[in-house]
Amino acid sequence: MRRTFKLTALVCLMVATILLTTSCDEILSNLPFDNGTITSEEVTTSGEITTSEETTTPEETTTPEETTTPEETTTPEETTTPEETTTPEETTTPEETTTPEETTTPEETITPEETTTPEGDTGTTAPDNPITPPGVVWQDVDKFVYTISEVNLYQEADSNSTVLADIAKVTELHCTKQSTSWYYVEYDGKQGYVLKAAVTEINITGSDFEDIAGGSKIMHANANTINVRPYPTSADFSAVVGAYKLNDEVTVVATNGVWYRVKFIDRNGVEQLYYVHSSCLSETKVIDPNDDSIHKDKFSAVNGTPTMYVSGVESVYFRKAPNTSSDGILALKKGDSIKVLKTGTVDGKEWAYVVVELLPNAPGEPTTYLVGYVLFDYLSYVKEDTTLEDLLETYPTFTRIDEKTMYVLRESAITIRSTPVFPEDGQENHLSVLQSGITPDTIQPLKVLATGEVDGVQWFIVEYTEKVDEIEKTIRGFVGGKALDYLTSDPDGIRTLTLEDVIAQYPQFIAVSPKTVIVTSFANCYVTPDVTDAVVKTLEAGTEVALVAEEQGDFATWCVVMDCDGCYYFIGKQFFN
Repeated sequence: MRRTFKLTALVCLMVATILLTTSCDEILSNLPFDNGTITSEEVTTSGEITTSEETTTPEETTTPEETTTPEETTTPEETTTPEETTTPEETTTPEETTTPEETTTPEETITPEETTTPEGDTGTTAPDNPITPPGVVWQDVDKFVYTISEVNLYQEADSNSTVLADIAKVTELHCTKQSTSWYYVEYDGKQGYVLKAAVTEINITGSDFEDIAGGSKIMHANANTINVRPYPTSADFSAVVGAYKLNDEVTVVATNGVWYRVKFIDRNGVEQLYYVHSSCLSETKVIDPNDDSIHKDKFSAVNGTPTMYVSGVESVYFRKAPNTSSDGILALKKGDSIKVLKTGTVDGKEWAYVVVELLPNAPGEPTTYLVGYVLFDYLSYVKEDTTLEDLLETYPTFTRIDEKTMYVLRESAITIRSTPVFPEDGQENHLSVLQSGITPDTIQPLKVLATGEVDGVQWFIVEYTEKVDEIEKTIRGFVGGKALDYLTSDPDGIRTLTLEDVIAQYPQFIAVSPKTVIVTSFANCYVTPDVTDAVVKTLEAGTEVALVAEEQGDFATWCVVMDCDGCYYFIGKQFFN
């Protein structure tokens, strides 16, 4: 009898356990969750909805604490003790099954720290809807949102809940609350939820547009390609439906100050109302930046077709027309070579009309030649960074010398050339023109690196620093022929005499063995033995110079000295020890 009673009690205990477990599972499965997922029906009606935040966020699904925690399902304490399996409070009373204290304690499941709600959701309240998913933070708002596709209005913030209405594309909705994934909105007398991914806060209905006075006006596209869009936004859902070309006429019917509503004939030949950004249209036609015919008379041919190189920049555009708004044909890199056909000035800038040679990509392919325009400021007749060794290898008749500095004479100019050839020989090869002023601080210095003779003409290889747009670069080139007469070793830019010139011009002077003398006081230097002539230099007391010639006769008052720069001057004898 006792064995039968024990067996019966055991069976009853097992049945109660099964009933308790089933009841908990049913209660948990009936709890609403803001899981943010999109059903197959929702994807079909709103193809734009693809963001991961609104599909599978762990915070809004079914965390283990809310569904399968050991305390509520399988732990021995809750399945075998009679106190926890038969008391009504644990199985049937709403207080024990739906209150957060018994099923989803705030400390473990619905605190913001546990659900990772975004930091921006502040001022939170529960929406007016009677069913509020646990763990979802809501924010009070007062704004309008607009559907970007056909969407469902749900009874709960759950895409598996009852659909209250189907909302058409481009519908304005009044929003009063929002969470991470949902908007709580009003529509057609109903209140419910729409997925955030299915709407935008940009007014795409055009309700903020004002009609153009008179109904419409004609404007013109001001760029080569003007995009036409279905909504007044460049967001992804407002994909380009067509385009206008430069100077196309556009019929504008309304504007909100940022966008124009325009009449546009679509690909099917049907006139539709679409949108163009206001910056893309002008009241009048614009000049085509790629039309170079209007500048033809501003260019003239150069002597021959000299080779020039991109210099001073890492790259520069080779363009269809001589203006920086025209299309770039290709980007030329520093050191790339071109052939110059013409040069001209457009809008105050000097341009070169050039030929670019494109070598074949593979054997057997032809060489391609393109013509276009390059700003002359970025071209040079020599490659940038050309070394002295490069020049000596190219011109073996030149010999390196000990570097010395020479100067362009005052109020004179010389031409630096890329090759030791003059223009009359068929090549325009000037690098620059060095122009000296009338004061010592404007005298142009040059470093002479090598010398040589070409076809009976004496040349120097020189180096100088040129500043372009505050950027200094080193240029190496050639100076020769008559230009050498405009160089002097005098840093003040004064023409220097040779001792032979002095003796030939002034026979009263006789050369002597050079000896060092010291100036005893400030002494003026002249290029003639005449104190009424201009003073070209003043030596300070204590300056050492070399005495090289003396005036002869009873009234001799002059001598000739050579300073440390190798220049000869006339100075009075009384200034020496």
